[in-house]
Amino acid sequence: MTQDHTRRNPHIPSRPFRPVLERETATGLQVVALNTTLLIGRDGNCDLCLDIEFVSLRHARVTLDHGNYILTDLHSTNGTFVNGHPLLPEQPYILIDGDVLCLDDPANADSIRLRFRAGTIGVPTHVHALTNTAVTLGRTHADIILDHPQVSRHHARIEVDQAGYSIVDLNSTNGTFVNGHPITQTLLQLDDIIQIGTFRFVYQGDHLKEYDQRGTLRVEAQQLSYRAGNQLILQDVSLTIKPRSLVAIVGASGAGKSTLLGLLAGHATPDQGRVLLGGTTLAPSMAAIGFVPQEEALHRTLPTERALMYAARLRLPADTSANEITERVHKALAEVGLTDRRSIPIGALSGGQRRRVAIAAELLADPVLFVLDEPTAGLDPGLERRLFATLRTLANSGRTVIVATHATTSLGICDQIVFLAHGRLVYDGPPAAAPAFFGVDDLAEIYALLTEGTNTRTDAMPPRIDAMPPRIDAMHGVSTDAIHRVAPIRQFAVLTERALELVYRDRRNLAILLAQAPAIGLLLALVARADALVGERAAANEAKKVLFILATTAVWFGIINAARTIAGEWAVYRRERLAGVQIGAYVCSKVVALMPLLLIQALTLLLLVALKVQLPATSVFLPLPIELLITTFLAGLTGTTLGLVISAAATTPDRATSLVPLALIPQILFAGAIFSLGDGISIQRVLSWLTASRWALDAFGASANLNSLPVLPGMLRPLTPAPEYLNTPIHLFSSWLMLLAYSAICLLSTAVILWRKR
Repeated sequence: MTQDHTRRNPHIPSRPFRPVLERETATGLQVVALNTTLLIGRDGNCDLCLDIEFVSLRHARVTLDHGNYILTDLHSTNGTFVNGHPLLPEQPYILIDGDVLCLDDPANADSIRLRFRAGTIGVPTHVHALTNTAVTLGRTHADIILDHPQVSRHHARIEVDQAGYSIVDLNSTNGTFVNGHPITQTLLQLDDIIQIGTFRFVYQGDHLKEYDQRGTLRVEAQQLSYRAGNQLILQDVSLTIKPRSLVAIVGASGAGKSTLLGLLAGHATPDQGRVLLGGTTLAPSMAAIGFVPQEEALHRTLPTERALMYAARLRLPADTSANEITERVHKALAEVGLTDRRSIPIGALSGGQRRRVAIAAELLADPVLFVLDEPTAGLDPGLERRLFATLRTLANSGRTVIVATHATTSLGICDQIVFLAHGRLVYDGPPAAAPAFFGVDDLAEIYALLTEGTNTRTDAMPPRIDAMPPRIDAMHGVSTDAIHRVAPIRQFAVLTERALELVYRDRRNLAILLAQAPAIGLLLALVARADALVGERAAANEAKKVLFILATTAVWFGIINAARTIAGEWAVYRRERLAGVQIGAYVCSKVVALMPLLLIQALTLLLLVALKVQLPATSVFLPLPIELLITTFLAGLTGTTLGLVISAAATTPDRATSLVPLALIPQILFAGAIFSLGDGISIQRVLSWLTASRWALDAFGASANLNSLPVLPGMLRPLTPAPEYLNTPIHLFSSWLMLLAYSAICLLSTAVILWRKR
């Protein structure tokens, strides 16, 4: 019987009461309390003695000055770094909670990392007095400036009346929260906590205390359990992740890594337990979380900078100016070291560079927490090390980075690793201490130990019995849709512009699609009779053949154009849904982007057919070429929306292509040209109502006045005109409306399928 290997590692302490410096070592956590002055160096007389060659005798000093702890480099040989940035000698730096101090060895790429923790008593960054006038909070041009891309230009306003002070959300993109709940307007009570982006305010009656939480938010998972159907994926997982740290979640396939990441990022709700960010539920901080999925959520045909521009326009507040967006994109590219690759199509980048572009897309909103699912999958060891170096830099610059990985070669640069096995937490602590904890020689051996579920050295250890904490029921956060409020019209405009560019940049596929219309048009002109519609030999039989091919070909164009559209960017769609993109805007943008292509195809097809087949001089109420073009375009539109249904239902482009014949064959069988629809309300006729080609053929027949033509053989007209081809405005309009209704139903079906796949 497999024993329970769940053990708690005691290296992660609770938040200290007094300010301290923490250092992770192979033997545990070294904690150094801060008083008035702390001298760091190699000299034995230093308060923190680090007897290591690359540390100077008197390297740096931390002093208390007016409530702030000041770090100063004392002209050290190899320098002192804070969050990845070097300090000038004797340049004072005010430490904030979570700051990472690094003493580096450039020769051997080694370093000593010390983390400053401010203690339980925080100090507000600002105190804002409230008067009898309204106070506006926002990114720019506001009374209280909150300089962060997640904050709208005019985000919220505090008003006063006889009842007291109230806070009003000014239709901000990422919402205003009071005590963890989104508000539109609410009366403030003493000690209410206001959350705007990464900024927290405490209402104190006549003033606000402001706390900038960037680089200070810790992640706490409390007794997380999660089921998928009857399968228990995670069981009672609790851990604490400190600010500004790089954390690896490690385990074999099926251990629950991706599920845990989803819970930590707020994309799923646990069946039991809760996740806290900065001591509060995730909902107020969803915009402060960057999530990089395992799949490449990128359009490979777009240049790197263009892809990030579209991502910024979709994710940043609507009032973000073009200059601000450009600045954010350039800053994100610089942070991941891809400035020189910004004009290169993403598909031409290496695997590691594409991962860094995905990280840059999340950096646009300057999140405080990064969650990455298997970013090193498929990378060689060299690229893996470079990617982990990038993640280390992000953590040093003030972000908390959580990464799920199978890799072990780069875990040494992490601050904390979490091993999972069979949905349970089995280790939580520094990488250096893990092999000894499991009784193995290196980290790679731990995989075999956990996969097998038993090992003599581990089983020989006495079981650890922890007192079970009280059950914590699942705390459901607020839907991201309710938080990230972006105007659907703006989303639609950005998505349409991007979809148009994607169609244009995929030159090979565009050439194939454009070539279909002239190819089919020439073939139809080759076999069609010139007098099929007009002349002494004109007959309904021959005319219907030509119109039938026009109808089915138009539907074919639409289906082929759209069948791979959504399935080919499924990972992109899922990531953007998490960022707040609305389904309606997304689906409609796909239709509109394909309309120019469809119009070109319709014009080309009709032009080539008209060069061979003589058209009637009369029509219903518009010139015949115009009526035929409208019908062809509407038939193609129904095909486009039907193609989107296929694309949404399929999970891959290849599967979408394999489903296309199932949509095309009914268009042939039930159009009413090859096979009779029967008399009265027959099964064939009912099924024909569900096909776009039938309504397109009805409209073509009305415009060409099929009922006026004789039927071969015998050249005799039927005694009663066929109701499908009445040459009247009402009948033609009815056929067009049916095509539009068909398109609307398909669009709704696409949206429902996407919603159900959320």
